[in-house]
Amino acid sequence: MNSRIIIIGQGIAGSLLAYELMKSGRNVMVIDNGYKTSASRIAAGMWNPILFKKLKKSWRADDLLPSLQRTYTELEELLDKKFMYDREIVRLFPSNDSANDFHLAVKDERYSDYLEDKPQPELEAVANDEFGYGTIKGGYIELPVFLPAFRKFLESRDSFLEADFNEKDLEITAFGVIWNGYEAQKIIYANGYKTTESKFWSYLPITRTHGNMLHIKAEDLNLKGVFNNGQWLLNLEDGSYKMGATFEWDLLEPTPSEEGKQKLITKLESGLKKKPELDIIKQHAGIRPTSADHRPIMGFHANHPEIGIFNGMGTKGIMLAPFFARQFSASLTEKSVIEDVVNVNRFRNKTKG
Repeated sequence: MNSRIIIIGQGIAGSLLAYELMKSGRNVMVIDNGYKTSASRIAAGMWNPILFKKLKKSWRADDLLPSLQRTYTELEELLDKKFMYDREIVRLFPSNDSANDFHLAVKDERYSDYLEDKPQPELEAVANDEFGYGTIKGGYIELPVFLPAFRKFLESRDSFLEADFNEKDLEITAFGVIWNGYEAQKIIYANGYKTTESKFWSYLPITRTHGNMLHIKAEDLNLKGVFNNGQWLLNLEDGSYKMGATFEWDLLEPTPSEEGKQKLITKLESGLKKKPELDIIKQHAGIRPTSADHRPIMGFHANHPEIGIFNGMGTKGIMLAPFFARQFSASLTEKSVIEDVVNVNRFRNKTKG
């Protein structure tokens, strides 16, 4: 029996699943069309352990962050590349109530690893901080460095194929699947919003969420870390910034919109004492695959156990993917159980095909 596992998509989800499976000794083939539809390639790659609106820990933060640090550190060593950076996230408070909530949380030992209450003179010089601000310990993965480096790693092991995946070419056999001559025991859909176009997975409640992001220079800002006033401005290693992101549900293709660009600029200006001079290097757009319950979707099709899915990471993919890629890999290599809260079987009563 061919033990190969085909993974469709080399975004953050597909890459980390491939990594975990290869660590376990599995033969992997990743199929990707060169990031033509990948939201991962243009994403900021940030992680943030705190939900701003309710000021509480992000779901499973205490599990996800150790896995994040361990996995990306391993990958930096494997690929001999630097792409993981710590960044303080400085959040402007929108009201006195939110400021009070933060100051109380700083004193709570449950949040001591994530929150800080300290002065930020550079921020105060330029920001409209009427209600103050708080600091959260976060960071980002430089995806334009990580993803191509991991692709080269896959290529060096004959585990990557640049191609457009067409489901019409997929054949289910008694021993697994065959796609364009490639035999495999399993095939895993990790191709983001494109999964919704699959006849096997079209029933899943995955929303296409369009987002615009700007890559800019702003010499007069001199802000470090991440500035957040309801949207984020991330200071990159080269001194430029990424700014985002919009949420639009009526745009179905990853095409930048003028309206989205203006929303980002207007929101940034509202958090500053004076309008900055922005040099727009490039505007990006992507489609995020977000599940209805905002949880990952992973596991195997009820009627076709040779067909799997690893998807629905949404805006938290950088945090979610390391932990759950390891769990999914273990389900394949060690026969361990996928948690019910992320298992695709939670939608099983809607299964078609």
